[in-house]
Amino acid sequence: MNYVIITPIKNENGNIDRTIDSVINQTILPLEWIIIDDDSTDGSEITIKKASENWPWIKVYKPEKYSLQDYSSRVVHLFNFGYQKITTKTDYISKLDADVSFKPDFFKNILKAFELNSKLGIASGHLTINNIPERLPNTPFVCTRGATKVYRIDCLNQIGGITCFQGWDTLDNVAARAKNWEVSILPEYFEHLKEEGSMVGNRCYSSYRTGFYNGAIPYIFTYFILKALSKLFQKPYLIGSILQIFGYIHSRYFNKKRPYPDYVVRRLQYEQKETLKLIYKK
Repeated sequence: MNYVIITPIKNENGNIDRTIDSVINQTILPLEWIIIDDDSTDGSEITIKKASENWPWIKVYKPEKYSLQDYSSRVVHLFNFGYQKITTKTDYISKLDADVSFKPDFFKNILKAFELNSKLGIASGHLTINNIPERLPNTPFVCTRGATKVYRIDCLNQIGGITCFQGWDTLDNVAARAKNWEVSILPEYFEHLKEEGSMVGNRCYSSYRTGFYNGAIPYIFTYFILKALSKLFQKPYLIGSILQIFGYIHSRYFNKKRPYPDYVVRRLQYEQKETLKLIYKK
């Protein structure tokens, strides 16, 4: 069982230390751990440089400056840059955040799940918050966690890699299912060392951004409205749902940029229709 890790990083001083400890103590070490530094300035660049000097399979790269502003798009750009730097033949690739920690058998158990199920294309660990496992939605359409995502290389190639657009960590699951692969969140727990989404921006911007992404795909309108209304009583309360709707209208009816292939859109809308049927039955 062999694998390569790719980690984009931007100013993770205080977090990357624990991630490094988690990786170097794995019972099965990666063939390579490729860390892509997005011009860090907080000292984390010193930490990863020292790690690469101590463990030769840890390799640090710094890409040329690029103009992408959206955080999710930058992460994918860095991942794709790291993908091009792989020098060993591998069966599995992990996209790993620079602010997570997990037990020494984390990757061993995830790889074992892949070995036992030849149809498993994408898997991730299970997020814990204050040592409590995140409650998973009751749906047959699983969306793996982007922070500790592992791809079977054949699956990653079939779906054409990761699309450089927000929502990539949802739509890659959809693309995999469209190609008859299975995806799974496995009972291998990890901790996110800072609040998820904190790099995206404030809650108002995040709400608008979510609606914009939903309209760009586009989500089925009924599904989107129910989703937006479900956030009415979450911060920033009411205004968050309104901003989501504005973002959706902007991208679906005015911007009209469609970043994902038609087969992915068709599969996503199918899954949304099936989810709406389940809600109706309940």
